[in-house]
Amino acid sequence: LTCAQDPAAQQADYQGVLDARNSANDDEIAIAMEDAAFPTLAQFMRPIWMRLANPAPEACAPAKTVLQALDHDRSIAAQRRLKEGESELEAALPATVAALKPALYAEYRASDAAKDVYNRTRPYVVKIEGLPAIQSLSDKQYLNRLAKSSPSYPSGHTTFAFTSAAMLAALLPDQAQIIMNRAERYGWHRVVMGVHFPTDVAAGKQAGLLVADAYLNDPVSKPGLEAARAELRKALCY
Repeated sequence: LTCAQDPAAQQADYQGVLDARNSANDDEIAIAMEDAAFPTLAQFMRPIWMRLANPAPEACAPAKTVLQALDHDRSIAAQRRLKEGESELEAALPATVAALKPALYAEYRASDAAKDVYNRTRPYVVKIEGLPAIQSLSDKQYLNRLAKSSPSYPSGHTTFAFTSAAMLAALLPDQAQIIMNRAERYGWHRVVMGVHFPTDVAAGKQAGLLVADAYLNDPVSKPGLEAARAELRKALCY
């Protein structure tokens, strides 16, 4: 990855954040704010699960359990729901969670290491003459902590999303487009929130795909991935 940009590219990146906010409607902003919570598999999969799952007969209990875990319920506090969903997801799909966890730990370390190298300032802290200031949708206390402890490049949420998506898409190739579309939208929500530049998201996508590729092609991972594939297909009543 490389973060070097000339002034014109930096200005275009900044303008990209402003454009993302202006183009997002209220529904998109609401989902972006939910996606801004700490990333978990339950959070990532919840909006797409209903599109993946076929109408299940009563005999297909795993699908019902997972649907309950990943139900998209905005009436419950987001963080509490994510914690509940994650534990329910692990109970319902233990092989899937076990297969993805090593890669998700690796992507977290990889994105954090790159952040430390490039140390890019968050967009809501940057000021460019002639352009309005970027106002993030997150609360000020969180933004202050983020600006001090987590540089902008690459987007960690996006790295997580594309690692998760690429691995899930490999396990469910017939649903790959739906899954990858979710990752694209999830990453773009970081720009809508005003906490990342478009190039942060592009780099996060690149990093996430590389991490997923490493695990998908690792012979050591193969038995776990096969178990996850069988488990997911059963849960989806294939």
